[in-house]
Amino acid sequence: MGTRRAKIGVGTLAGLGLLLALAGNAILLTQWRKAQHNANAIAARLDQVAPAKGHEHAGVRQWMIRQQLARVGPVVVIGDSLTEAAPLPAAICGHAVVNAGIGGANASSTRDGLATLLAGVSPALIVLAIGTNDTAPAPDRPAMFRATYGEILARAEKLTPRIAIATIPSIDAAGPLTKAGGMDATLVDALNDELAGLASRHGAVMIDVRAAVDGAELAAPTIDGVHLSPRAYDYWTGEIQRGITAALGCGAVAGSGIPQDSQRGPLAR
Repeated sequence: MGTRRAKIGVGTLAGLGLLLALAGNAILLTQWRKAQHNANAIAARLDQVAPAKGHEHAGVRQWMIRQQLARVGPVVVIGDSLTEAAPLPAAICGHAVVNAGIGGANASSTRDGLATLLAGVSPALIVLAIGTNDTAPAPDRPAMFRATYGEILARAEKLTPRIAIATIPSIDAAGPLTKAGGMDATLVDALNDELAGLASRHGAVMIDVRAAVDGAELAAPTIDGVHLSPRAYDYWTGEIQRGITAALGCGAVAGSGIPQDSQRGPLAR
């Protein structure tokens, strides 16, 4: 009898041990699934801000720009990789400055994406710094550029009465990126002529960043034939800021002590 009870007791303990083990495994499995779910959620968020390639970069940049556009009455500087890399100030004349540069952008992509990018936004000023990626040779390139850019201006005018147009900086024909990208440095003159005509017809402020950078006579204005060197950016950004103050009518670059009509050059930092 005692032996039988002992056997029953041992069996009961073994059963309880098995149940506890199974329960423990179930808890561990639940915790693992929860941890996996959290990890997947974090990974999904990281995918939104991680460096991307090709067309994915544009999507990431648009998402980031939209977060900044929540500010009231911003100055929106729309451009390509030259703008995206520019050290623009946080604000000018009391208006937040939003860097809306997207690497690879050209006139066509800007036209097609403008309404979506600025949906629900009332900019104090839109600055357009587009054109470098439109220098690939094509039949009637200047005319195509003029027509597409005109559509951009027509859409921008529905969002704000103040528009500024930046010229296309010079491209070094011998630069490695110029060659790799199939860009024609000689088209810069023709496209800038088109921009001058468009600015006149639409009453936009012209910002001649090309003259500002070229006038500095820097030994190395670009790092690859297209993208500006840090020193060249001093002049490019300085001229953009002067153009913004002119378009807003505030007369001086906030915090710089430099009047709008002063000689071209890098702004004090």
